[in-house]
Amino acid sequence: MGTRLLYVMSLSLTFLVMPWYAIANTTGLHQDFLDAEKLLKSRNYTGFKQKLSSLDHPLTPYLESDYIYRHFYTRPDDKIQAFLRTHSNTPAADQLKRKWLFYLARKNDWKRFNQYYTPSNSLTLRCHHAHSLNKTNRHFEAITEGQRLWLLGDPLPKACDKVFQHWQRKGLLSQDLIWQRFLKSVDKRHYRLARYLQKMLSSEYQKHAKLVRSLWRKPWNILSNEAAIELPNDARYLLAKRSILRQKNEIDPSHPILNFFSQTQLERIQKETITTMASKGEEDAFFWYQLASKHKLIDTKMEHAFLHGAVQNSNWFVYTHLFKLASPNIQRDSQWQYWQGRALQMMGANTNQVQYYLAEAAKNRDYYGFMASQQLGQKANMNHRSIDIAPSKIQTVRLDHSIKRALAFFELNRIPQARREWRYAMEQHDESGQLAMALVAGRHGWADRAIMTLAKVKNWDDLQLRFPLAHLEAFSSAAQKHHISQNWIYGIARQESAFMHDAKSSAGATGLMQLMPATAKGISRKIRVRYNYGSLIKPDYNIHLGSGYLKQLAKRFNNNKVLATASYNAGPTNVKRWLKRNQGPIDQWIENIPFSETREYVKRVLTYSVIYSYRLGQQQPILDYDTLASWQSKNTQLQISLLKSKQNKQG
Repeated sequence: MGTRLLYVMSLSLTFLVMPWYAIANTTGLHQDFLDAEKLLKSRNYTGFKQKLSSLDHPLTPYLESDYIYRHFYTRPDDKIQAFLRTHSNTPAADQLKRKWLFYLARKNDWKRFNQYYTPSNSLTLRCHHAHSLNKTNRHFEAITEGQRLWLLGDPLPKACDKVFQHWQRKGLLSQDLIWQRFLKSVDKRHYRLARYLQKMLSSEYQKHAKLVRSLWRKPWNILSNEAAIELPNDARYLLAKRSILRQKNEIDPSHPILNFFSQTQLERIQKETITTMASKGEEDAFFWYQLASKHKLIDTKMEHAFLHGAVQNSNWFVYTHLFKLASPNIQRDSQWQYWQGRALQMMGANTNQVQYYLAEAAKNRDYYGFMASQQLGQKANMNHRSIDIAPSKIQTVRLDHSIKRALAFFELNRIPQARREWRYAMEQHDESGQLAMALVAGRHGWADRAIMTLAKVKNWDDLQLRFPLAHLEAFSSAAQKHHISQNWIYGIARQESAFMHDAKSSAGATGLMQLMPATAKGISRKIRVRYNYGSLIKPDYNIHLGSGYLKQLAKRFNNNKVLATASYNAGPTNVKRWLKRNQGPIDQWIENIPFSETREYVKRVLTYSVIYSYRLGQQQPILDYDTLASWQSKNTQLQISLLKSKQNKQG
């Protein structure tokens, strides 16, 4: 049987057990739960209790919790305590306790609040707790917790107002505390809060605050501004640190600004300064390397900066020598092995030397390994290895109550609740248990949890689980409709959302392929599909629009996948600007992408595309013919354009 047929059969059996669009068909398994939930929501408590008494369902605790919540007004302490004991360390218990604490705070029942409160990440609950300590005469603890909140330097919720109003009445809000919070808010760039705090300061401190805010914009003026001498030491230190970190050139060791720092702080500043200079990749890189070596400042981050700077600036002689001086770990890294081979190639070195380093890099399943494989004209190494877990371990995980609840929520398409239960379950299992969880998620068609769980345990070798062929029919259909490769679309979706169909970024990008609403609306008109914002979380719809947009970008850049991929992340305007700045080989152009996020994005999408071609039984190279041909054409056209421009100037 052919390799491709074998893979298609295995993926059909393993990953299409329960596709997203089929989840609705499983609701019949949960009908009793849904009926009980309906009775509860309609306040038919008699009918609900009857239904609950015979209900055997993983999500029963959530019904019990909701029933208790609806009866908070009866102060059901015994029921709450019993529930918290029975379901300790579960999301249901945490949710109930959180709701109960907020209820008690609204009712000003601070004695009970303190009885139930445990350390929380919620700033609002922490503020309520500090206030409750005051109200129950635990004043020292109240001051301690209040100071912790105050000195965070962050904007705080309204619940904290009562805490600090109490401080003001008792004369506890000193000028020193206000000043410390002011400096922290400036350092954290909470400028609105800083302006508010400035008004609370005395006239003398207000002068200092005004100067700090002025020098914050131009910190290098700290030495030339006579008034800065009068600033408190903590303010001068803050400004001096900012001045040093924004300094782009070498700092003279005798520079008076360095007097603000301890020896440890100076070493950190020296490291950051040298790393900045190293990343420029200039000819004096050896000087900076020797300086760092002399002071024993070289670390992995700095070595990366030196080598990357040399690649970006085509300083191949510098690169090869820095590579020889690098630590063994760096010399074993596929990225730097690849560029050592390419640097030697650029310098016209012996072919055997070039091939040695490329062959070493090609052993790896990553971007540089795949690039090296293509340079050598060989297939990429996939190094796939399935997870090997005892069936008994998988069965143990399946019987875990948290896992049962997570899968039940998943089948009911209540994804946020499902993920919350899954996170709790992860904390309860060791590494082998978490590997079993990844297998269970994969077999239930829950692609994003399989991916995230494997990432948590740093297991990178099971390619079937890490790169599932989720929504296979939708991706296949989109590839055919838009005439682009299926593995490329998969690579984009895998990087954008890891198959979380409801993913939404802070900027508003939505769905599997993370489409901005305006982009989705525009592309829907071009491909003649009715636009519906609410449908962006539906996989088929999102994949269709996302693939249409990808095709549009491919056309714009002459079918160059590298440029289209970069545009998908950073926008075509940025890519056009980068093309004007940087020429040379395509692998070097990728290294020169100014946005680090886009640079890594392009590498990951190209890598994932190769892996998906393998998963689909195709095994394509990392750079296809169209990409290489269009890049060659682009450089030729650019050279002609530059030549004509030069001739016109001479004429």
